[in-house]
Amino acid sequence: MNCRILVDNVGGWTGITVNGKMSIRQLYTQIRPQVEKVTWKRIICNNRAFAKSVFITWLAIWNRLVTKDRLTTLKITCDPLCFFCASTAESVSHLFFECSYSASIWNKILQLLGFCRIGQRFDSEVLWVLQQGRRATAKGRLLLMCFAETIHCIWIQRNTLMFTGDYKPADIAFREVIFSVACRCIDSDRKYLYV
Repeated sequence: MNCRILVDNVGGWTGITVNGKMSIRQLYTQIRPQVEKVTWKRIICNNRAFAKSVFITWLAIWNRLVTKDRLTTLKITCDPLCFFCASTAESVSHLFFECSYSASIWNKILQLLGFCRIGQRFDSEVLWVLQQGRRATAKGRLLLMCFAETIHCIWIQRNTLMFTGDYKPADIAFREVIFSVACRCIDSDRKYLYV
């Protein structure tokens, strides 16, 4: 009787009954806020990669990494060129898979996993990884993990270059990504990572 106001707010008893009985599920559906489903859920929530890698990936998807284009929008003056290629303004889209350094790492990973394609812009890659990650196969699981670990590795190398002036070549960074994925993946999936 204390919850009568709640039932009245969702349209009365007729809105929450199924076959003449009150349904807790219907009541919960009515009182829960209806929010839009996020597209990146599968990349973030079902990913066995290290938590720090998943977090950096989440920030990249939301375009919240502190890249040079973001610094200029915050009125901080800096050289806008990419640290790796020094030819294009640095942004999340450029840093992840448009830059020659990151593209070479990502393309090697795609080749290792058996995907016959060349990496595209970051937004396109997110959508493609989402589509491929829907499959409950070893390839799909490894792709999700490799995506997050690659983004994290590139971000770490970029920051290392910015603060120390040194970074690891693409071949070594590629091997670090594969090692990180191999440490966290299921034993049966590890056989797909042998170079």
